[in-house]
Amino acid sequence: KVNDEVVELLKKAGAVPPLDVDAATLDTYVGKYKSEQGTEITVSRNEKRFIARVTGQPPIVLMATDKVTFKPVAFDGIVVTFKPQGDKVTSFELQQGPTKSMFTRVE
Repeated sequence: KVNDEVVELLKKAGAVPPLDVDAATLDTYVGKYKSEQGTEITVSRNEKRFIARVTGQPPIVLMATDKVTFKPVAFDGIVVTFKPQGDKVTSFELQQGPTKSMFTRVE
């Protein structure tokens, strides 16, 4: 259980809770993506977490900054932006510092 008193103190100090993106939207992002360089990232979710995993690496828990943009919970410097086309997401852009890479959904 979240301590309501701590939550209020954090809000008063200017903390902003992560944006809550609905499950149906997150489900459209779930899948396997591959970069032109051959790096594969699998995006998944469970009831509490939205997760990206580079093949062979530990999972990275993501939090939303808006409906299509996410960043890791544990560290800064990476931004993932999903690219919806109609009702389907076909790719995402991963920005790490000044470097941007496009990942395309693998069907």
